This record gives sequence, C-alpha cells and structure tokens, in this order.
Amino acid sequence: DRPEDLARSLHHIKDEASRMGTLVDDLFLLAQLDHERPLRVEPVDLVDLVQRSVAGIGVSAPDRSVVVEAADRVVIDGDEHRMRQVVDNLLVNAVIHTPAGAAVGIRVTDEDGWAVLSVHDDGPGIDPADASRIFEPFFRSDPSRSRSSGGAGLGLAIVAAIVEAHQGTVTAKPGEGATFEVRIPKHRSPATGVQRRDDGPAPGS
Repeated sequence: DRPEDLARSLHHIKDEASRMGTLVDDLFLLAQLDHERPLRVEPVDLVDLVQRSVAGIGVSAPDRSVVVEAADRVVIDGDEHRMRQVVDNLLVNAVIHTPAGAAVGIRVTDEDGWAVLSVHDDGPGIDPADASRIFEPFFRSDPSRSRSSGGAGLGLAIVAAIVEAHQGTVTAKPGEGATFEVRIPKHRSPATGVQRRDDGPAPGS
C-alpha cells in the first residue's frame, strides 16, 4: 500500500544481497588459496598493473588523488588477475579508511631480484598491537576501520594469501599513517601449485 516503503525495502535487500555475494566470493577465494589452487603464471608488469588500478580508483572515487612513484617497468612471474586484486584491495583499504583529504601514495621498486610494492596513506595509522593480526580474516582494529565504512574484513586477508601464493611477504608498518609493503620475488622458485599460462587448464579444473 506504500510504494515508497516497498522501494526502500527492495533497495536494502539489493544492497544486502550484493554485500553477501561479495562476502561469499571472498571466502571462496580464500578457500581456494588455502588449498593451493594453481596460479596462472606469466610475466606481469607491476607498474602497468598499478597504473590501471589507480585509474580504476579515479573512476570509483574521483575526489581522491593517488600519487604513483615507480620505475618504467618492474616485471614478475605472477598471476596478473590475483596481483591486480592485491593492488586494488590495498588502495581501496587506504581510500575507505582515511578522511577525504588524506593523501594516498603507491610506490613500485626493483630491489635485488624482488619487486617491492608500498602503499601509504595519511590516515589514522595502525596500532602497533594490531600490526601482527591485521591480515587475519575478519580482524578489526580501531573504530575508524569498522564495518560502518563497508567491507567484511577480508580484503587484507586476501592480500596476504595471494602474496604468500606468490612466495612473497606483506607487512603492515605502524606509525604516521598506514603503510603496507609487499615483497614478491621477480622469478619464482620451483614449487607445486603453479600453472603456466600456456599450459592449458590444470587437471580436474
């Protein structure tokens, strides 16, 4: 009898369905990575990937400026789609959890056989007591990084899982603002769970 109430209810239902769909997708991805599902490995230029990710942030958050500092090319053996998720999640984390005017910067360097990706923001920073737990699924630290700002608390857990699958490390550095540093070997050591791009589908996939 009240169309405006119906429209409001349907809007909330749609939003919750979308949120739950994203949550299920994230949990499924974590389960896949936990069971060492194969990566699709090919040469990936992290600088080009970062520039595309920043362009995407410019569309979704046009009022936020992200400064990129990078060499011409930094190429790794990796899964382009998964590494794009790493960059996207770190940038979204920085944008969501900082005030509108806070600066966000991303840096890509080549250091003795390692590709180093660093994302820094001028937000409230990370409590040193939380730095070792911030990559745990569903972990929440201070109220500025609460569910009210969106997300289910899985973004950083996904970052850590993907980086580990690439034989790399990710750390959260406390201090002024939040800094996340990802280190990925440019060339993978022999390991299981790797599928070359030209190998075709993995058995049973």
